[in-house]
Amino acid sequence: MQGMTLLGNPETHFMDCSTCKIRFLQPWAQGGCIPKEWQDLELLIHRSLSDFFRLVNKVVKDEGGGCEYGAV
Repeated sequence: MQGMTLLGNPETHFMDCSTCKIRFLQPWAQGGCIPKEWQDLELLIHRSLSDFFRLVNKVVKDEGGGCEYGAV
């Protein structure tokens, strides 16, 4: 899974969810945040996605479904 942020037309940020790392595609894209704040954001996104996948898998299992969605 991958994520991307756009500001108008130019791509500004990219997140590879397999590594949970945010890459800045423009030199000015990092903005006013310090590296620690970006690391905290990466961790928050990773935890949120993990919780979401766990919840979806639980609902599917509780409903009797047989496939796993977004297994991590």
